[in-house]
Amino acid sequence: MVKDTEVLPLTWAQEAWMAGPPRLGVDDVWRHDVSVPLELPANTTPDDIEAAMGRVIARFPTLRARFTRTATGGLAQDIVPRREVAQRPFAPNVVVRLPRPGRSRAAVTVAVPHAFVDIAGAAALVGAIREEVLCPGERPEQQDLRRIVAFERSERAARQSARGIAHLVTTARMADSLGLEASSPYAELLKGHGLRCDGRWLSQVLWSRWPGSRVTRAAVMLSLNLIALRRTFDSPKSWLAIRTANRSSDEDLSFVGLTTRYGWLVEGADPSLDFRNMVRRSASALMESSLLTRFDPRRADEELTTADLTRYPAFYFNYWEDPGARRPGPPGSGAASPGELDAASGERLVMPLGVWHFEVNYYAADDLSTLIVKYDGDRFTEGHAQQLVSFLREAAVLLHKNPRVTVAELLDLP
Repeated sequence: MVKDTEVLPLTWAQEAWMAGPPRLGVDDVWRHDVSVPLELPANTTPDDIEAAMGRVIARFPTLRARFTRTATGGLAQDIVPRREVAQRPFAPNVVVRLPRPGRSRAAVTVAVPHAFVDIAGAAALVGAIREEVLCPGERPEQQDLRRIVAFERSERAARQSARGIAHLVTTARMADSLGLEASSPYAELLKGHGLRCDGRWLSQVLWSRWPGSRVTRAAVMLSLNLIALRRTFDSPKSWLAIRTANRSSDEDLSFVGLTTRYGWLVEGADPSLDFRNMVRRSASALMESSLLTRFDPRRADEELTTADLTRYPAFYFNYWEDPGARRPGPPGSGAASPGELDAASGERLVMPLGVWHFEVNYYAADDLSTLIVKYDGDRFTEGHAQQLVSFLREAAVLLHKNPRVTVAELLDLP
């Protein structure tokens, strides 16, 4: 038995994740995981990888954490001391699937439990593993998890949480008064359906036409999504849960852990605007909403229930871009041809949904980009997902030719 473990409370991001649905417990750590590929030099051996992983696990407390019950029945996390990493048996929060022999490059898959690490944290972990394989050495232990826990117990965090919760309440009241599409709380995870597409045709437009700012690229995608939702569901405004670029500083980007935060937004596609002005408005809304995404989820549930606001957004928008990614396609390559777009046919998926009934997820890392549209089959159809993806393809082609198009022109696309 491991002694002298360090017990920390869950972070707000973990509290929100473990709340479900369904509500998760100490034995549900691997119920959902994040898997990412990692290519290493061909001469990398399993012993090299094992040695590197030992140093990586010692470096990041999140990988040595496990959930435990407190005396009051709540959840906390035990951090196993660094010195215990070399002891057997030890089960860290990471699994590495080794490459097949004989390949020109060592294709490794790294998996981590989503309750501890999000996609940005997994990207940071992959970078750390590559660093340890190529340049092995002892490095200091990351302190970010402890800093996050300390901040979230501070008076400053309480004030920030109150502002974020007030924004949720105001947004929910607005959505309710407009009669916008919403979801109701439920105990079990929905069985979602979806389409996964090669999203490089979107990336090529984003980086060739809006190369300067990740926030602007996120605003471009949000604007296109709002137009697509208006076309698909015939609603001038939509109520969305959003997640974009929660990590901004270099320190944030290196954190191997979970920082996923969500904001709520009521926005629409105004046909009187040109697309560039809509992007500016979307960027402003994203920035405002992103600044209000850090709040205590338990307190938020209490405030929303007290205000008799028990519904949540039906739609979800997620934009994630690896800041160190190689830009897809050669510089200025522009949109793919219609033939290439047709070749990027959707792969049908069956995967769990969160508390939202229709999700648009865009991820870009290295030279790969993925667009995933998920939907609740009891409420929406594959036709809704196909229509949205088809619109994004046509809009990408048009925007590459002329980024000054109007929202009305995009709404009128066949």
